[in-house]
Amino acid sequence: PAHVPDITQVDFEPTAPLLPSAFTAAFTERIITDGTDYVMEGYYYYDYDQQSVQADVTAPGAIISEVVVDGEMTITQLSGGEVTCFTTPYRFPLFSPDYFQNNLDFLGVSSTAHGRMVYAWTGRIFGISLVIFTDAQTGALVAEFGESFSVYFNTFEEGVPDSVFVTSCNQGRRFDLPRTS
Repeated sequence: PAHVPDITQVDFEPTAPLLPSAFTAAFTERIITDGTDYVMEGYYYYDYDQQSVQADVTAPGAIISEVVVDGEMTITQLSGGEVTCFTTPYRFPLFSPDYFQNNLDFLGVSSTAHGRMVYAWTGRIFGISLVIFTDAQTGALVAEFGESFSVYFNTFEEGVPDSVFVTSCNQGRRFDLPRTS
């Protein structure tokens, strides 16, 4: 993947972290696609036990909320004063708390811009080749790098607020995309 900070190989291999079954993270994501480079920021909420995930994002010219509950994704976008909302089946399973332990390979160590030591892991998640950094002391997610994106987790806390995973397309226009088998 592109834009990965330097990684140093070491003579030990730590155990990959167990992720909490529910967590909240503030993130900054840089996406480079078709020659365009832009930044999105927001919050990511994840609950493996409920099979629910939500991302609330500010992107150039838009505010977007993506919510997955019960195998269906609802995307609401506010752009230019217009609210657009649609639902679609969610095709990918959420990864379990032990996914890293069973599916990632250790690459080495690196450090953040603030000098915090991180472990670097690699593997394919949902068919995407990634390099993932986790905090060496806490196991928290620190960053993810793919071919056309980089995500930095600014905060990472166990648990999810009660106010997330609420889906509604009652505002604006609703578009139901055809279901695929």
